[in-house]
Amino acid sequence: MTTKGSRGHFVSLDPHPMAVSDEDSLRAVVDASGDHLVVDLFCGAGGLSLGLERAGGEVIVGIDHDEHAITTHRAHHKGLSESWDLYDSANVETIGRIVREHEVSIVCGGPPCQPFSRAGRGIIRSLVDRGVRGAVDQRRDLWQAFLEVVRVGRPAAVLMENVPDMAFDRGMVIIRSVIAELESWGYSVEAQILDASNYGVPQTRRRLFIIGLRDGVQPLWPEKSDRRTSLLDAIGDLPAFDGGWLHPGLDSDGGMSYGEASSAFQQLMREGCGSVVYDQVTRGVREDDRRAFASMEPGTKYSDLDDELKRYRDDIFQDKYNRLDPYAPSRTVTAHLSRDGYSYIHPIEDRTISVREAARIQSFPDAIRFHGPPTAAFKQIGNAVPVLLGEALGDAIFRALANPSPAEISVGGTTAMLADYFDARSSTEELSVGWLGAATTWQLSASIFLESEVNAKGQRIVWELLRRQPGPEDTLKMSDTLTRIGRQLGIDEQIDELLSIAERAMQGEDLSSIVSSRVWDLVCTMSPDEEETLLPTAAMIRVAARFFGVPIETVSAGTTGRLLVARLIGGISSDRESAHAARGLYEVASGICTSSRPACNVCPLSTHCGSRSVPDEMMLDLSAG
Repeated sequence: MTTKGSRGHFVSLDPHPMAVSDEDSLRAVVDASGDHLVVDLFCGAGGLSLGLERAGGEVIVGIDHDEHAITTHRAHHKGLSESWDLYDSANVETIGRIVREHEVSIVCGGPPCQPFSRAGRGIIRSLVDRGVRGAVDQRRDLWQAFLEVVRVGRPAAVLMENVPDMAFDRGMVIIRSVIAELESWGYSVEAQILDASNYGVPQTRRRLFIIGLRDGVQPLWPEKSDRRTSLLDAIGDLPAFDGGWLHPGLDSDGGMSYGEASSAFQQLMREGCGSVVYDQVTRGVREDDRRAFASMEPGTKYSDLDDELKRYRDDIFQDKYNRLDPYAPSRTVTAHLSRDGYSYIHPIEDRTISVREAARIQSFPDAIRFHGPPTAAFKQIGNAVPVLLGEALGDAIFRALANPSPAEISVGGTTAMLADYFDARSSTEELSVGWLGAATTWQLSASIFLESEVNAKGQRIVWELLRRQPGPEDTLKMSDTLTRIGRQLGIDEQIDELLSIAERAMQGEDLSSIVSSRVWDLVCTMSPDEEETLLPTAAMIRVAARFFGVPIETVSAGTTGRLLVARLIGGISSDRESAHAARGLYEVASGICTSSRPACNVCPLSTHCGSRSVPDEMMLDLSAG
């Protein structure tokens, strides 16, 4: 049912015929379902639910706190679709019990994950101790609630999704905590960043996914598609209009007639529909905006427009307007579409994209409608997991469950392997990089500060001095010796700067504010005594890429590279083990798994290394970037 309003048609959706409203009624739904049951937490409008159902799953529970979104989910899925507060431990316990009692196959969802640091956690503990706030940290406990459902329910598989930037704080605390917790419960865990455009979705959309399979089963990942779907392939059959929530082309129910499909993707989206498409609406277009849109081609920046066509400052809003490229996948569709569509100007028509076009870009079939006004529909669509990506993930998970094979090694296993290797090397003082044996934060800071200034021989000479200087006061006492050595090595200016750093540290300045961010980031990565940080060197990323059989040219140092290293040096349950694993990885990168001649026969990781699956010419050196 739809009703007209000043903001367009309000879509009111009836519940699915097999929707239920209480736990007792759920039993009949489960009895009528197959083997692959799914519980979707933070389900939104149900993009992931739809994808998993296309792969053979059957969603019996969907939970979200957005009333419009959960009404949309309830309209398209049987079972319980409820707005339950997952801050409430009673609700978490109920969902966990449902998962356990009904032997649910997959618990999935995308809990919000706000980045935070060890310092932030310390402040929270202090506030709790003083009675200023409660013990629940609402930046954290939604992802912890997700894990608690898994702990109680023990599903066969776990699928967690999030925006990469939300989980990539300095210490990657959330990702590493999730992996560590799941592994402690017997799940084999892998994490990857996937781009939806590689799986038939007409959109470039990078998201982080974590897959965990119970009983040590090796996770599988979906195979990439051979062909990308362009925006024109996705929406080229939808009827043209000039914009507006209530434009003349709509019938009384808000529908429009459309012609024949011209691509396989369009045919897929139209399955089960007749000749009428709904939600082909968007905001009205101001005449000055229409003139600006008409002057734009894909790639035109807002700052490129003639001055008379600009309504905003072009030094701040250089990309305020963006016309989409018809022959490439769309840019990432986000919930911001509910506020304005200037970043999503139609590739041919002089208007912003419609609700239905946004849904197509997210691979929602045309039969799926969204409860509420058009702005609520845009928000639901922008927050969703693309349906076809969900289907690809579901296919991979169900294949792994149907033909299980044991995982070779856990993240905790590689952590212990690297930490043990480092401990064995350091106990015999055989480290190729001497400062890795540093016992204090000062020794680490001073050594890393000087590392790039001298050659290997010089580094050994400097370290022999610094190893006897646990604190800045000790360094100042040996200033004459350091100055003399600095002249001999040609680093007298750097030694003077190091002595200046030591003086400032003695005066009470925090080292993190004195040394460069490059030095401090590596110090924190290697030290169990400082804020949890995981910002590895290019050489460490190179080793991780080789270990996981990933061509280095596909690795981004800031995201995928850090993720690969996190999978090697593990969780945060033991700061010391994680720091020693990081030092072990640095030692391997420096002395064994070098860019040109890796000595695989003595590498502690060689037994499980996947580098043999990647051609040698793909193993490029990351040192330049």
